[in-house]
Amino acid sequence: MQEDKSLYIFKLFSVIRKVQGLNNQSFKDMKANGIKTAIFLFLIYEKNITQSIIVERMAVAKQTINNVIMELCENGYIKRISDEDDKRIKILELTDKGKSYADDFLKPLNDYNENLYDRLGEKKIKQMIEDFSNLAEILCQINKEGENE
Repeated sequence: MQEDKSLYIFKLFSVIRKVQGLNNQSFKDMKANGIKTAIFLFLIYEKNITQSIIVERMAVAKQTINNVIMELCENGYIKRISDEDDKRIKILELTDKGKSYADDFLKPLNDYNENLYDRLGEKKIKQMIEDFSNLAEILCQINKEGENE
């Protein structure tokens, strides 16, 4: 029975790796950077986004996120604004130049996502979001338990 459990988890993560690989290939075809794209999407769709929120949500090294954010700031696409309640917290926002760039940069991705959405349907997508969110939560718990040992 133990082997069956391990086999199913192996199959699950094999499919996840395949999906990620196919998605990465699509990004390469669009000449997009996954982290840069994700940062733009966070800033477009959510409010009060900080570097630490992006690091936590993406589970990517802080330095990696910082490097991309620094590049985007240097190019004038995003700006850091001090939080009104806690000046130590820097909120990231798109500049007008960043919004214009994002519209062009994200056009192929938006077309791709619409195609994928239409093929899968809202119900399946919502179910997958729920399932993968649960998986991510369980993995975080297991990782924290491993750190405490």
